[in-house]
Amino acid sequence: MNKIAVVYKSKYGTTKQYAEWIAEELNASLFEVSSIKPLHLMDYDVIVYGGGLYASRIDGVKFVTKNPCNSLVIFTVGLADPNVTDYSAIVTKNIPSERLSTVKVRRHYHRRSFI
Repeated sequence: MNKIAVVYKSKYGTTKQYAEWIAEELNASLFEVSSIKPLHLMDYDVIVYGGGLYASRIDGVKFVTKNPCNSLVIFTVGLADPNVTDYSAIVTKNIPSERLSTVKVRRHYHRRSFI
């Protein structure tokens, strides 16, 4: 069984809410990006990172792209419509070139109501 950590950076709370849902579903550890040290990323088999998408930039993503991770999954929360957004520019702006060959993009739109 994989040891999974969900790490997130959230400005307005929406990314945090999605990170909590993902961590609960995966039975994973949950960390706000400021509460985990880079060297602890290697303690996990999989890191799921979430950040808000602002002007094609994933908030805080350098924390996981510049530090070693065994396996990395990135999700974004924002107003971009996955049915029409060209994610290639977003990927090249946020993922270091030496890691681009391992990137796979999956588009998924999920609407969950907040009460």
